[in-house]
Amino acid sequence: MYQNLIKKQIKNVSSEISRTYIRTEYHGKCDFCEEEIIISERVFNSKFKVRGDKHVFCSVKCAGKHRQKLLEDILKEKYGKDIIDKILKLYAKEHSANGIMKILGLETRNNVYKVLKHHVVQMRDANDSIYRTHQMNEECFKNIDTEDKAYWLGFLWADGNVNQQREAITLHLAQKDKERLEELKKFYKTSANIRDYEADKETENGKIVHCFLSSLTIHSVKVARDLISCGLFPDKSHVGGTPKNIPSDLMRHFFRGLFDGDGGPKEGFRIALTCHDDTIEFAKKFFEDVLGCTKVKKGKKKKDRPSSSISYGSKRDMLEIYNFFYRDATIWMPRKKEKYEGLLKEKGIL
Repeated sequence: MYQNLIKKQIKNVSSEISRTYIRTEYHGKCDFCEEEIIISERVFNSKFKVRGDKHVFCSVKCAGKHRQKLLEDILKEKYGKDIIDKILKLYAKEHSANGIMKILGLETRNNVYKVLKHHVVQMRDANDSIYRTHQMNEECFKNIDTEDKAYWLGFLWADGNVNQQREAITLHLAQKDKERLEELKKFYKTSANIRDYEADKETENGKIVHCFLSSLTIHSVKVARDLISCGLFPDKSHVGGTPKNIPSDLMRHFFRGLFDGDGGPKEGFRIALTCHDDTIEFAKKFFEDVLGCTKVKKGKKKKDRPSSSISYGSKRDMLEIYNFFYRDATIWMPRKKEKYEGLLKEKGIL
């Protein structure tokens, strides 16, 4: 009872203070446009007073313009009086905000965006291909209708990664296979750089090994969406999926790319493939139905991963798969083809 009475008294006092506060008015001039300001103190404090700033403005718009002027003054003092003109001219020459930041040595590209916005420059679509830092053929996976498209789809299916959030497609390979990245770069028709780096990786046996790797990354919303429409989803190692929209006469090129990435000829006269369970079942059924390869050996299922392996080792199957892969083909991984041919020659069947 007493608590409710105290709350009621506090509420009445607060209401009285609030009414008195609202009646108080602020008189002065806007420090940006110099218009007269006559406004209630409460509204003024909540909307127009800049925290930590002694300036007073008649509107949020004027406060924003004042901040922009301060930013440009700081940029001129740090990078030279003509920095604003340089930003505008570089953007007009179709340089990206990121490119302008690097050319002029700015700390962040947000400064570029703020300058462009303040000077009412029409912003370009970041996904428009003519404004990208590295040009590329964004139609490369629109329709899988050629040998090279099918092959690289298979290769990316094995070793590639689609990051839908960043609209990035990345392929990591050992440095000994860097020439594959150079070939992929030509296929993309891109000027993107191939990066060399070192990293520790865990093998299938659980051992940690130090690796020398190379990677190629391209950024394209369109290419990422086209790959997804073909069945290559982000986080494919866990999500899985089967290839779609590939004509039957191009499937051999897809499988050759897949085996070049995640399989190939092995010692002991066999050809093997290790990847997600969905892809393994798809490949197994295809080889059985189309090539008549029934003598398949399945590897042990990994408990912590949705992946497995298959291998073929009969003379008939090895020769059938070789002809299926390389008959009239123009794209392949040289070292794997040479090893495959060596195994067949040892048995006297090539």
